[in-house]
Amino acid sequence: MLTNTFYVGRSTAGSGPAGDFIESALSFLDVASVSHAGAVRAVRRYEDFEDGVIGEAAAEHGSDVICTRNVEDFGPARPQVLTPRELLSLLTS
Repeated sequence: MLTNTFYVGRSTAGSGPAGDFIESALSFLDVASVSHAGAVRAVRRYEDFEDGVIGEAAAEHGSDVICTRNVEDFGPARPQVLTPRELLSLLTS
């Protein structure tokens, strides 16, 4: 997820600002890994394995929210799945 954020940020604002944003985000975000069992669940439950790994890592670490532009691919995800706009609205309300 952070790699995608950096990619989009670098494409629109350049590497410096994108890196600064990631570093700032990491001051309040945790980076979660997925267990072997989570990877097995991801491959079995999700049509898109990459999204499955994200969903399972979020579930294993007790995340409250997955933020993605691709909400549809997270059907079986246990944490709430929000678009960036929905998350921003939630955080600013």
